[in-house]
Amino acid sequence: MCVGRGFDVLHVKVNAGQILWPSLARRVVSQIITFLTSPPHDRQPLLIHGFSVGGYLYGETLVHITSDRQLANSMSQRIRGQVFDSPVDFDGVPRGVGMALTDLRLLQVMHVENHF
Repeated sequence: MCVGRGFDVLHVKVNAGQILWPSLARRVVSQIITFLTSPPHDRQPLLIHGFSVGGYLYGETLVHITSDRQLANSMSQRIRGQVFDSPVDFDGVPRGVGMALTDLRLLQVMHVENHF
């Protein structure tokens, strides 16, 4: 917790639907960028901490930011560090989605494997 240490914290929590449907994730990304580029936050240095699917959300944010060269330059100058805890890779998505959708252990571990 950063109370009394001079940090402002933006905590973003997403649900399974926002990860499964990229258009919903892009809405979240748009809100994050609007927040970070609006006064008084538009000049503050940034420390990015992504946990689990936060890595995916950060990737979507980078895709959005890099589509605007001026925004990309501004944001890149503000980033002081990046920390990622337990980022989900492609193989971890079925398990993570199962855990996000239900508390029933049997349904959490069930997923269909595709064989090509």
